[in-house]
Amino acid sequence: MRNKIALMLAIIMIMSCMSLTALAVGRPHYDIYISRADCKVHIYYNDQYYKMMVCCVGAPSTPSPVGVFYTGNKGFSFGMEHGYQCKNATVITGNYLFHSIIYTADGKYVKDGRLGIACSHGCIRLANVNAKWIVDNIPRGTMVKIR
Repeated sequence: MRNKIALMLAIIMIMSCMSLTALAVGRPHYDIYISRADCKVHIYYNDQYYKMMVCCVGAPSTPSPVGVFYTGNKGFSFGMEHGYQCKNATVITGNYLFHSIIYTADGKYVKDGRLGIACSHGCIRLANVNAKWIVDNIPRGTMVKIR
């Protein structure tokens, strides 16, 4: 009887540890892969391919950085003081961001809507709906791999 109780307690302890591990390790997560060669952002959710977004990457003279980075602050717009506006920004690393295409300073009209080519100053430009999706869905600390 004593062995059965010990075995039951051991099983309960193992199962509770497995549940805690699953909660800590198995949390839903995103990974982002950016291909500079074909100007695409590939999103994975829980290690399954989830979606693709056409983007604009850095021009040859101002390339997007290559490497593994982790997202930072997000949700802001910038550039109004310089006569343009980029909406829904998310920091990739340093001054390199995901953000919308370029709008006029008041945000009403598209100033530069090009996607699918290398023409940015190194940031990853997206359609505004996709930049907003990243702000709304991608948590801080999400891995971004640029190659």
